[in-house]
Amino acid sequence: MSDATIAEAALEVKGVTKRYASEAGDVRANEDVHLTVHTGALHAIVGENGAGKSTLAHIIAGITRPDSGSIDVFGQTLRLGIPRESRVLGVGLVPQHFSLVLPMTVWENVILGDEPATFGWVDRNQARQAVTEAIQALDLRISPDDRVADLPLPSRQGVEIVKALVRKARLLILDEPTSVLGPEESKHLFALMRKLRDDDVTVLLVTHRIRDVIEHASAVTVMRHGKCVATHSRDEFDEDRIVSEIIGESRPPQETEQGGTVDGRSVLTLEDITVNTAGRGVLSSIDLTIREGQIIGVAGVDGNGQTELAMTVAGHLLPESGSIRLGDEEITDQGPGEKRAAGIAYIPEDRRGTALIEDFSIRDILFLGGHDRFGTTWSWDACAATDAANDLITAFDIRTPSALARVDSLSGGNQQKVVLARELSRDPRVLVAAHPTQGLDLGATRFVHKRLRQVRSSGCGILVISNDIKELRAISDRILVMYRGKIAGIQDTADYDENRIGAWMTAGKS
Repeated sequence: MSDATIAEAALEVKGVTKRYASEAGDVRANEDVHLTVHTGALHAIVGENGAGKSTLAHIIAGITRPDSGSIDVFGQTLRLGIPRESRVLGVGLVPQHFSLVLPMTVWENVILGDEPATFGWVDRNQARQAVTEAIQALDLRISPDDRVADLPLPSRQGVEIVKALVRKARLLILDEPTSVLGPEESKHLFALMRKLRDDDVTVLLVTHRIRDVIEHASAVTVMRHGKCVATHSRDEFDEDRIVSEIIGESRPPQETEQGGTVDGRSVLTLEDITVNTAGRGVLSSIDLTIREGQIIGVAGVDGNGQTELAMTVAGHLLPESGSIRLGDEEITDQGPGEKRAAGIAYIPEDRRGTALIEDFSIRDILFLGGHDRFGTTWSWDACAATDAANDLITAFDIRTPSALARVDSLSGGNQQKVVLARELSRDPRVLVAAHPTQGLDLGATRFVHKRLRQVRSSGCGILVISNDIKELRAISDRILVMYRGKIAGIQDTADYDENRIGAWMTAGKS
């Protein structure tokens, strides 16, 4: 659907306010929010971490009940705080953190909670057929019989979209959909959004990626401190102005990068590493050396072994053959705990599933695995731990009213900051960072890059995995490309060759 055909409102949010009680007083996640999204639009919502974007998305989807305000969907007043009511009026949400049951198949996940039934029995054939038709209509590279646990993150996102559309969503909310996607996968997602708009689906896009907004959105609303502070139609787009509205000040200049050590001592060495999972080879003949004070960036199309490389270095996967040395110490067969004690810090790709325990406090997550620094089980100094947690909260700009707040009360970006604070505060010899700025806003991303450079300056060797090649160019000393479980090539960032990198990513050779 072209922007010229956008007409009546698909969504009207009127005066929505949501407060959360805390030890430090009420926190206003949303305050007197007013928002209009026109039918057929691709309307983006941008803002810093904790600006209230995801809270608003959850209110529209009925997951969170606001304290005041009203919402109309396609001209009908929505009964707030009831997910089924939102679905009945045509609202579908693809959350930032997927709500899928991993052991179940694609089609089982899609119909879960809304099963088609005949005389009380689930009609499996009807359900599977409906899911198959949706997958084919969206041109997704998945099968209805695939087990979700076996799918990469971009494919799981596709399952969430299918789930929404099978339930007849006419207003589709996508919360940070490109945070787990590489360039080609993002391109495919926006092509899918165009197809949805052609089929009269309105898209509400919550994102941090301003370039995606500039290239694809028909309108954008900026949120800051829980309020909508500006809305612009496409013909009013100005990237610098939008960034300034997000952060509340002029856009800062791009930081210049100072190169790391090229001749430091080897801090991590992988020799002829081969890894198999579920009888399938995921890494083959990996040879890699990371030196003290060096950042190695890892690029590649998702699913080519980047995640497995990170998990192997961190001890979550054990090699079938080859060796791993930390300095001169052999650590090939060590598990995560031993490698952590030896000096390897790990920021995993799936923070909620791997790095966080959602009902723990921020303080407890910050010192997870290191609580003994504050005493034993029988004489644990909670006050000292809280004070130390507050120091990290300040240093890493974690937006929370209290160190004792549950970590799942934070926005996704602030949860990522908690993981970063925990791992970087341990003075690691090696840091493995898988998508460390995933879900972070512009200011937080700059902060993370600065911290990585500081850790590198202390002599730490760093392995950074990212789908954003621009990010890797900005922070890495060398960039390697993974292709089908092997290192297709590696080059110094100073000698960056876009054509060569592209050939390695798509064909495994230049």
